[in-house]
Parts: sequence; structure tokens; C-alpha cells
Amino acid sequence: CRMRNFEGHHFNDVQKALQGNHLVFMGDSLSRYTYTSLAHFLSHRRWVPSFVSDAPERVSVCSEFDFHSWAQYYPWTNHQFNRHNQKATEADIRRHPHVSYEICDCRRPDGPDYAERTVENRHFRLVPVLPLTNLR
Repeated sequence: CRMRNFEGHHFNDVQKALQGNHLVFMGDSLSRYTYTSLAHFLSHRRWVPSFVSDAPERVSVCSEFDFHSWAQYYPWTNHQFNRHNQKATEADIRRHPHVSYEICDCRRPDGPDYAERTVENRHFRLVPVLPLTNLR
């Protein structure tokens, strides 16, 4: 498996490279941040800001340290990747012809043995949107 560097590439380049493929990220926090960075790019059509101060929310999907607890981090990041709840106009669909969905089966309990009981299974999907004219 060769890892591609998509820095500077546009959404369509990345989407084309990933089309028809399944990706699995396994590992530590670096794997989590690789996943959250890619999911953010596919959801928002822009890479995660390099510095939190550049992000409008002043928090980053790539840093759980911006949150008081994992109980805040997991739902917030999950909400960032679920871009299907927005009411879309025809112009919106032309600009963003895909919606994203993420299921986050994530739990991280407090306590000394948290590592053995931590679960972080995330499932992300990018789905094309049908033009509104096809829905009539």
C-alpha cells in the first residue's frame, strides 16, 4: 500500500483516487488524526486548518486536547462529519454534490484501565446527492 500525499490537491482529485475503495485506519492517535483529517476534507472540501487559531470554531477535529473530555470530543467530531442534515438548494447541490455520513461507535471511560475498555469504531461514507429535479 502506497500512501499518497494529497496536500494541495482538490476535492475531485482525492474523491477520484478513493472512489470504489475502502480504507481502514488502525493504530494510535496518529491514525485517528489521519482519519479525522481525511473525513474533514471529504465533508467540508477543505483540509483541517494547520493551527487551531485558524479554525473558526477554535477547536480541531485533530486534537482531543481542545475538549474537556472524550465525551465532548466524540459527538462534536461526529457532528462535523455528518453533513446530510442541512437543507440544500439546487445551487448548494451543484457546489457540493455529495453528503457525508459518519457513525461513531466511540467510548472512552475514565479510570486507570481505560485503554482496555476504549472503543473507537468510526464508519464514514460519502454519498452522491441526486439533483432535486430527479426527486420530482
